[in-house]
Amino acid sequence: AKAPAEDLRLPVSAVPTIAATCAAGSAFAVVYTEAGQFERDYFMTQNPRLVMVDPQIIAEAPAKYLKSGILDSLAKWYEGQAVASGIDNTSLETVVAMNLAEILYYKMRNEAIKAVKQCENNELGLELKEVIDLNIYLTTIIQSLGQNTSRGAAAHGIHNGMTAIAESHDILHGLKVGYGIIVQLYLEEKSEDYIADVVDFFNQLGLVPSFEGLGLPFTEENLEKTAAKSVNDTVMLKMPMTVTEEMIIEAMKKVEK
Repeated sequence: AKAPAEDLRLPVSAVPTIAATCAAGSAFAVVYTEAGQFERDYFMTQNPRLVMVDPQIIAEAPAKYLKSGILDSLAKWYEGQAVASGIDNTSLETVVAMNLAEILYYKMRNEAIKAVKQCENNELGLELKEVIDLNIYLTTIIQSLGQNTSRGAAAHGIHNGMTAIAESHDILHGLKVGYGIIVQLYLEEKSEDYIADVVDFFNQLGLVPSFEGLGLPFTEENLEKTAAKSVNDTVMLKMPMTVTEEMIIEAMKKVEK
């Protein structure tokens, strides 16, 4: 809806019934091919004029969408940190975006698991309300301010690469991004303890971040497909180091172990 509205210069109002991404408020759309592969990001001149959320509707939606949104939101922190580490002179907007991403991160660590349990029970608790705002509202602000840092890195690059695997098309966006976060942490050569803590948190959210956990065939062909499609992805190129196909495949193999 946002894409044709942009072409026609018409205002958009969004009424999301799930909190699975920041799509309701963001000023871009993701374009896929007819076959379901990632094609490009379509950036727009303005955000929707209005985003109207009824939290009760989202509380009664399947919790898998909320989990997806939590993981997608957390990418703002992990990807933003990686990209910012490679920038010498950060703008005020970038500093503010990263500060907001840090607030999002700590709020998620404190409230996300409770929010998921509330959603699973169709209970509109305080934590669920907060997480809905984090998934839809705060991520939109972070993305709008952090033009150079908060619009993806390796985690979303891996997600985009995985769309080359037909079996991945039914897996929610945020779950693939969550897997991509772990791959990114290996690309950054984070410590095993650091990665184990993130994996444990994701496990508590119901994600086993691996091909096996996602129900995907872990084959050399699928690794090569993912690496080949993601290596030159626009967001992958924002990483603070040069990433090669070999590095991606090695990182994915470490994740699976």
